[in-house]
Amino acid sequence: MAQDVDGPAPRDVLTGAALIFFCVLISMGIPLAGIFSYVLIPAPVLFYRLKLGRRLGAAIPAAAFLLLAALSRDFSFRIFFTGELLLAGFVMGELLRLNLSIEKTALYACVGIMGTGLAAILFYSGVSSHSIYSLVSAYVSENLNFALEMMGEMDMPEDSRLEMIRSFEGMKAVLLRVLPGLAAVFVLFMVWANILTARVLLKARGIPHTDFGPLNLWKAPEFMVWAVIGCGIIVFIPMDPGNAVKTLCVNLLLILTAVYFFQGIAVISHFFERKKFSRGLKIFAFSMIAVWQALFFVVAGLGFFDLWANFRKLETGESKKGGD
Repeated sequence: MAQDVDGPAPRDVLTGAALIFFCVLISMGIPLAGIFSYVLIPAPVLFYRLKLGRRLGAAIPAAAFLLLAALSRDFSFRIFFTGELLLAGFVMGELLRLNLSIEKTALYACVGIMGTGLAAILFYSGVSSHSIYSLVSAYVSENLNFALEMMGEMDMPEDSRLEMIRSFEGMKAVLLRVLPGLAAVFVLFMVWANILTARVLLKARGIPHTDFGPLNLWKAPEFMVWAVIGCGIIVFIPMDPGNAVKTLCVNLLLILTAVYFFQGIAVISHFFERKKFSRGLKIFAFSMIAVWQALFFVVAGLGFFDLWANFRKLETGESKKGGD
């Protein structure tokens, strides 16, 4: 088990709280930059948890959250969401001390984050006297309206924009059905991005943490392929789009696609390492994957078919802890 680093300087505490608060402000104040900032909010919390120990590691995000809440006019849904991200960083910091496998670390982190998130929504629903459905529906509507406003500021043809407005309710209904899967995918990506980011920071500062080994050798458990096939068959069976079984399978497919995306990233990373690509070229390639959404499914397909093609030429039955 990794040990906490003793003897934290007061400057570290102040720096940590200020950095976390600054990241939160960027996330809430700058729409486009905020998307990426939100995902990485847990990283500094995770870092300072392992650097300063449990007590101060918990005090820093708590202080940042209390300051944010004090400066806000009310406890909005966004404030609770930000608090959830801060808690996620602390949870991941705890897990990185336990020498678990990458699969268990990610699974426990996702379950813990989703569970506390659901509890936070239930609590917020109670104090605000609004049902969970109305809260989530209002949140989806707010984001769809924001997307429509952004499209209005772009050079989108007027006919296309009007068509988007007419299909607003339909898009809202679809998003509400797949929101659990999208939330799980977001949490998976957040855990993945923050663990990779924190590993670099922790290694640079010499702070003990779990070493997952070469993550570019990681592959998804083989039984998952049957879940993909089964859910895929059910999704394509003609039935009411609102059918509970079909909705469940669509959400599961979203989560499984994200898992195979990570395997696809591992395949690409392994190829780059084997061919000795430059750091600049790697950054460019991964940046393209991050911003070009269509590549998400290409990379996920690469990870899925790696089960049969074995692109990395791994030994059959080889079990690796995960990748970089």
